[in-house]
Amino acid sequence: MFGGAWGFKTEYGDENGPEAYCVESGEYFWGGTSDKEVRRKLLVQPVIICPNASDHGLSPVTQESQ
Repeated sequence: MFGGAWGFKTEYGDENGPEAYCVESGEYFWGGTSDKEVRRKLLVQPVIICPNASDHGLSPVTQESQ
């Protein structure tokens, strides 16, 4: 998540790093940078999305514990 927008990383990539896209628009995700080297170093954290969590007073998104 960056600036209120969700992104996702694919298993595909090239010499510029993994491919990442914005969920809402499908555009390439840059995470607030325009520099390829900085984008490659962005921290990606897995999350668990629980669509019915708010029905139980919980947050619908939590970080995956490791």
